[in-house]
Parts: sequence; structure tokens; C-alpha cells
Amino acid sequence: MAKPKQPQSKARHTPVRAKQTPKRKERGTGLTIVLVLIMIHSILTTFAYLRYTQNPTNSITPWILTALFIAGVAKFVGAAAIWMWERWGIYVFLGATLVDVAVGILLTGTTLIAFNEILPVAILAWLVRDRMHDFK
Repeated sequence: MAKPKQPQSKARHTPVRAKQTPKRKERGTGLTIVLVLIMIHSILTTFAYLRYTQNPTNSITPWILTALFIAGVAKFVGAAAIWMWERWGIYVFLGATLVDVAVGILLTGTTLIAFNEILPVAILAWLVRDRMHDFK
């Protein structure tokens, strides 16, 4: 005896979870402006330090130039990663800022450089304090 064929629907049934769209992450105007300014700040600070190292009265070792270049690139990459909601970008940005503070104090001999570097971190931390769950 043959079983009667049941009509099959051509539409596939998808689970309910797949139909839900992920929550859209909105950066907001303040965070967007701060991230763009941080990217610009990282580039300009690197060039300012490199300009300072061209002073003929200073005896700068090559590792300082290397550290400045790597920290400047790392800060830019960290800010770009934060822009794309990557949690590791925050850690890269913080680490590069610490390197910039240390090298800046070594170069200038003043702690004013720490204020220049830590102010963007403080502003960024204030802006993302409630959005840490959005980062991957």
C-alpha cells in the first residue's frame, strides 16, 4: 500500500531567531566627532613629537622614534576599530596612549604631555561608558 503524498510547501521554515534583525548600533554625533578627532589627534601628536626630535640639541635614541611611530599608528588603528565596534580597539588605544605618555614625558620632561594624551581617553571613556555591551 502506498502512502498518500502530503503537499509540501516550497517555502522553507526558518527559525524565529533568524528572522529577527540585529539591533542597529548607533554611534551618535558626539562619539563620531570624538573618534574622528582622536584619529586626527593621533596623527598630529606623532608629527609634533617627531618635530621635537629634530632639535639638534637633543640626543634622541632610535627606539624613541620607533615607539612614537608605532604608538601613533596603534592609536589610529585603535580608534578605527572602536569606530567598527571592536572591543580590542579600546585596549589597543589605551596601550598606545600609555606608550605616548611615557615617551612624551621622556622627551619633554614635563607632565603636561600626560594631560594632552589622557584627555581624549577620558572623553572617549565617558562617551562609551553605557555602550560597552555594543562592542564585540
